[in-house]
Amino acid sequence: MRFLHYPFVLLLGAVSMVGALYAQDRPVSLAAGGGLLFADDGSTMLHSRGITGFVRLSWRRFPLILDASVQNVPRNRGIVFGPCPPSAFPCGPAPFTGPTNVLTLAPAIQATQRVPVAAWLFRFGPSVSWLADRAEGSHPVAAGVRAGVSVRNGQQSGLLISADYFRLFRTEPPAWFFPITIGWQF
Repeated sequence: MRFLHYPFVLLLGAVSMVGALYAQDRPVSLAAGGGLLFADDGSTMLHSRGITGFVRLSWRRFPLILDASVQNVPRNRGIVFGPCPPSAFPCGPAPFTGPTNVLTLAPAIQATQRVPVAAWLFRFGPSVSWLADRAEGSHPVAAGVRAGVSVRNGQQSGLLISADYFRLFRTEPPAWFFPITIGWQF
C-alpha cells in the first residue's frame, strides 16, 4: 500500500527542485505529473486500469530526456475462478491478478514542433522497468521501448498533456503500459 504514495512523493520532490533549477539558471527543464494508466492483463481488453506518476528531466539545448515513472495497477477483480474439473490433465497455476507496481526509467530522444501558442513533443527511446509486484517466478527487471507524444501550452514551460506507450520485452503480463497524464513543465 505504501507504493501508492510514490507518485505523490516523486511529484513533491520534483516541485521542490524547481526553485533550485531556476536559481542556478541551468538549461535544464523539469516536468512532473500524473494520470490514468491502462495496462496489459493478458487479454486484448483494457480491463486493467491504474494510476501513474512521472518526473521528466530534459535539456533545452539537446533533444534528450530522462523519464522516471511509477505505475500502479490494483488487483484485477474481473477474473472469475472455478474449480478444476477432475481429469488426467492438471489445470495449472492460477493467473496473477495483482496488484502490479512498476518503476520505469526511460531515456529518449525528443523532437519538438512549435506552433504559435504551444509545442508538440514527440519522443522515442529505450526503457528499463523494475516490477516490484509481479507473478511468481517472473523476472523482476524488463527492458523495453517507449514512444510518446505531448502537447505543452507554452514555448518553454506550461501545462503538459502526454500519452505514452511502454512495451516491455517479456512474455507474461504486463507486457505494455499506456499512461495518459497531465502535468506541468517548469
